[in-house]
Amino acid sequence: MTNILELLKNEKVEWKKLGEIGDIFSGLKGVTAEDFKTGTTKYIPYISVFNNYEITNDSMLATVRINNIDKQNPVQVGDVLFTSSSENKEDAGMTAVVTDNLKENTYLNSFCFIYRFSKDIEVLPSFSKHIFRSIELRKKISNTAQGVTRFNISKERILSIEIPIPSQETQEKIVEILDKFTNYVTELQSELQSELQSRTNQYTYYRDKLLSEEYLNKITKEMEEDRKLEIVTLGEIGEFTRGNGLQKKDFKDKGNPVIHYGQIYTKYGFTAEKVLSYVSDEIFSKLRKAQKNDILIATTSENIEDVGKSVVWLGDEEVGFSGDMYSYSTQQNSKYIAYCFQTNNFQRQKEKKATGTKMIRIHANDMERFEIPLPPLSLQNKIVKILDKFQILLADTKGLLPEEIEKRQKQYEYYREKLLTFDIECSSTHARTHARTHARTHIISNTYYESLQEVARVVDVDIEDKVEEQVLGEIGTIILGGTPKKTMREYWENGSIPWMSSGEVNKINVYFTDNYITEEGYRNSSATLVPKNSTVVALAGQGKTRGRVARIKIKLSTNQSLATIVPKEIIINDYLFYYLGSQYEKLRSVSSGDGSRGGLNKVILSKYEILLPPLHVQQHVVNVLDKFDTLVKDIKEGLPKEIEYRQKQYEYWREQLLNFNLE
Repeated sequence: MTNILELLKNEKVEWKKLGEIGDIFSGLKGVTAEDFKTGTTKYIPYISVFNNYEITNDSMLATVRINNIDKQNPVQVGDVLFTSSSENKEDAGMTAVVTDNLKENTYLNSFCFIYRFSKDIEVLPSFSKHIFRSIELRKKISNTAQGVTRFNISKERILSIEIPIPSQETQEKIVEILDKFTNYVTELQSELQSELQSRTNQYTYYRDKLLSEEYLNKITKEMEEDRKLEIVTLGEIGEFTRGNGLQKKDFKDKGNPVIHYGQIYTKYGFTAEKVLSYVSDEIFSKLRKAQKNDILIATTSENIEDVGKSVVWLGDEEVGFSGDMYSYSTQQNSKYIAYCFQTNNFQRQKEKKATGTKMIRIHANDMERFEIPLPPLSLQNKIVKILDKFQILLADTKGLLPEEIEKRQKQYEYYREKLLTFDIECSSTHARTHARTHARTHIISNTYYESLQEVARVVDVDIEDKVEEQVLGEIGTIILGGTPKKTMREYWENGSIPWMSSGEVNKINVYFTDNYITEEGYRNSSATLVPKNSTVVALAGQGKTRGRVARIKIKLSTNQSLATIVPKEIIINDYLFYYLGSQYEKLRSVSSGDGSRGGLNKVILSKYEILLPPLHVQQHVVNVLDKFDTLVKDIKEGLPKEIEYRQKQYEYWREQLLNFNLE
């Protein structure tokens, strides 16, 4: 097994100015407010850029009418979209990256602009979406904004900002890790919402079952033989009191406790012991009061579901309450009554009596006639105890939702900075200046890759590139050759098709052949044309020929003593050539017959095992071995001892690089 961290140990990362590697394009031009009311052309609204890391689908788009469409700039995959301004400096220049091909030409709103990388700049869109939202880059972007009441981004200063650009392989690893974090948030939200819904459904089921007439009648008979379940109206067992006079403008930071009807929908749960608002003595003296264990009921809402929503007051002191609500006092267990208010049975009664369209109301004289099942008080207490536990479970789940999401978001942001800061080793040897872009280039430090490993472990991403054991028959197509009859002159004279014999493997790189065959010779033999950038293996041959390999640099045919391996997409031909070159002795040993007089064949080659690392690792190996090849060739003349040394050095490193120490 080889590790990507080892191979990338000395990788360079470049810092390049945005103005040197891309250009800015404007959003929609010449569009009026009326154009947004009609039209079918897709565009990306400001809010979609502001709220999202990436633009991926139609749900993020809106429509507009565009008359001068030929003068507009449609967005492209990889475009970085900037918001031009914001009400505060910190939110100016928010970015979203187009990471998917949109179904049709799509444009950007006029309050944003497009930054587009040059075609020769290799920055993955998926990498851009993270780097442009990183803390350090966000600081640089927002610092370009100027203004008083509204802050506008300076495009000129944006173009002077530098960004780090590692290799595409490193970008891909970073994206894989950071995407996993962002997916965690989405997945977690979905999981917790699902758990919350599951618990809510469970609670609703058992609540309605416990409070059903059938169940209560049964359990009452079992537990209280001398008592029966009663069906009573709320008016028979309690008293409604209408609130009065309290307005939000009366609220104080301290004073006498009060509850406004609107707070019941948004601020309070099933019960309350403390209030959120207070009023002066003067206001409080005029208000109706609720006592401990009273139920406070909101009787006005914009929807039928919230009408009749209640909170049980459990505070030790009396509390004032507003109009558009009632207090309900009873000698029964008030929490039991409030639980009854939540049932489907109660909801149906409420829907029959609610009035209004925009504002829905329900009146106390109607509520007095609402029926509920009433078991003995002792049984009410038991039921409340059970339902209270369900409430705690629900509250715990609701609390986890925002807390966990925030935690995951902070975790993502922390590791995003670690991965996108790029610890570097600065030295005169490593640092250089690019002539065209004036880019700063540094070696990525070992500590950075330690961080990469750390983050990968957190999100369970494997950054170790595994070397697979494959056979030649799986990684390439093996083609055998043939020889036209030598006695047929028309097969050979004035031929135009290159034909390679087994002895020509010693050329190593085959740019031409010694012989050519005619079209007629080709048609009347088993010779097969094979593509360039393939590897040939000598199956037989005198002396040391068998087992030798060569790279085919032209389209040609071969004789029957050669097998051509046409590599599939999973292997680089140069890697295949170097690897099989390292297997010379082993290839001869597995030949059919004895070790000296036998031969290779298609079956043997098809089953021959080869170590196959990922493509970028293969390329790394090829680059190193190519350099050794060049060194050998450069000193070939007049330096036989140095040649021998270099050759041995080359063979040593070839074996090292191609021996992956499989465990």
